Amino acid sequence: MKTKLLITIFLPLFYVVASFAQDSLQLEPPARSRLDSLDLPASDSTELVQDSTSLLSEVDSLPAGDSLSFPFAAKADVRYSKDSLDQEVESFAKDSMRYDIANKQLHLWGDAYVNYGDMRIEADYIVYNWTDNIVTATFSL
Repeated sequence: MKTKLLITIFLPLFYVVASFAQDSLQLEPPARSRLDSLDLPASDSTELVQDSTSLLSEVDSLPAGDSLSFPFAAKADVRYSKDSLDQEVESFAKDSMRYDIANKQLHLWGDAYVNYGDMRIEADYIVYNWTDNIVTATFSL
């Protein structure tokens, strides 16, 4: 009986409170400004702006000119070991190339080649050991 009484009293009270929560407000559109944005004069797009890089050239620490004319750009004094290669080694791999720094090796996979002077080695997998300058090639069938 108490349950029916609570439902009978609180249920209509809940609906009344909920109906006030849904108060309908009529929103008016904002008042239109007297000046429309399209009526404003457009700014001149060809207006000249002062060059900002001219200020930087006064405080530049490097002189303008050819960089090869500087003495530090001359040939470096590099000493090569007696067992170093006398020509450039060119290498290519179509699939992938991995440098193994710990073992000082270069691994080439997939249609790989190594050129040294007039010698050329082509294989599916090539390992170039740069400590003793040995190239090992492996072919797959």
